[in-house]
Amino acid sequence: MGLSDVLPADVAFQSVTPSSGSCSGTGTVLCSLGSIPSGGTVNVALVEQLKPTAPTGATITNTATVNSPTIDSNSANNSGSAGTTAAAALQSITVTPANKTLAPNMTQQYTATGHYSDNTVRDLSASAAWSSSSAAIATVSPSGVVTGKAAGTTTIGASVGGVTGAASGQVSPLRSITLRPLVNIVRAGGTRTLTATGRFANGVSANITNQVTWVSTNSGIAGVSPQGLVTAQSPGGVAVFAVFGNAFTLPAGVLVL
Repeated sequence: MGLSDVLPADVAFQSVTPSSGSCSGTGTVLCSLGSIPSGGTVNVALVEQLKPTAPTGATITNTATVNSPTIDSNSANNSGSAGTTAAAALQSITVTPANKTLAPNMTQQYTATGHYSDNTVRDLSASAAWSSSSAAIATVSPSGVVTGKAAGTTTIGASVGGVTGAASGQVSPLRSITLRPLVNIVRAGGTRTLTATGRFANGVSANITNQVTWVSTNSGIAGVSPQGLVTAQSPGGVAVFAVFGNAFTLPAGVLVL
């Protein structure tokens, strides 16, 4: 008994294992299965891999045909087919932000972006396996939130199905915080956005507006949100500060008319 299988153009041969007999070939697989008694079976496990060039959504159909030197009264059942739908292959992962500097106890959401063979991209942050090359410097949660621990450099990695991407990160003490604008005149009911810029011990300056704790000396006159949005309430003057750990800003003045 023999078996032949011409592999579809969109797949690549990986392996073939018959439960009896032997097989050879890669583009066309030919098997010599020996004598099979009436009612008997021989299993042939053929493993194929979808090529990256396979069109996404295409149906890949594989057909195997058996032949026998003995007379077959029913040749209509001498072949069988199986189909599968091609899915785009994950080719690489980009981890962002790259070269981010955090202070100890500062956090940052990292993003893992998957690049696929059909030129699409997907956010894999929730499904990726996250890692830090040094948990003593920075840890990373299952969802990709990195927390600075101690001064140094670490690598933040994200892996999906054997494909891995990485970005370097640094942890450095925060030396100072600067607010802009320092003078703000706003009418009651109006708003003004303040920006906090941190300067780290490694010389890096970065926007840390969403990392600091914002404080208004009188929220009845003007309050400030966790994102630095000042909302004027009633006439008067207040000072607004931004604080992180032992670092704090000179006040920004807010005059409400």
